[in-house]
Amino acid sequence: MAAINFDSKAVKKQAKLLEEAADQIQNQTVKVMNAANEAMAASWSGKAGGIFVKFMQEQSKALSSEAASLKEIAAFLRDACTSMEKAEAQVKTVVSKR
Repeated sequence: MAAINFDSKAVKKQAKLLEEAADQIQNQTVKVMNAANEAMAASWSGKAGGIFVKFMQEQSKALSSEAASLKEIAAFLRDACTSMEKAEAQVKTVVSKR
């Protein structure tokens, strides 16, 4: 029977890093980008300005979506980690009763 090696600390650390990356994307990129885009929209009129502002809004939305995906992956990793820890505890209980 093959053993499964599972390092819950490493998984939890990876989940935390993913959440931190998502927060950095949101706080350091999306917020700054939105502020710059608002300033651009206020100062650049005409068709070209509208096209640029719309493009930047789409990019901002895409980055926000990617940040949300990273947070979902982090939550999935934590849930998987919890499931593995429960399974390990059950195995230890069964083995200790034998």
